[in-house]
Amino acid sequence: MQIPLWPNGAPGFENRKDETEQAQDWWVRNVHNPSVTVFLPAKEKATRVAVIICPGGGHQNIVYNTNA
Repeated sequence: MQIPLWPNGAPGFENRKDETEQAQDWWVRNVHNPSVTVFLPAKEKATRVAVIICPGGGHQNIVYNTNA
């Protein structure tokens, strides 16, 4: 399930809305309509515990490292 942070798009993104997202190895760029993605376990494995993962970076890149 994806939940947009701004239902009508991020403020000020209008002039960049046609730029496609780019991703490579450990970064993602051109995220102009950010969202939160929810991954739910199967009901029989649900423990009512949650983990929030926030990739680092800034307004230019989202950076993550899967080897950490």
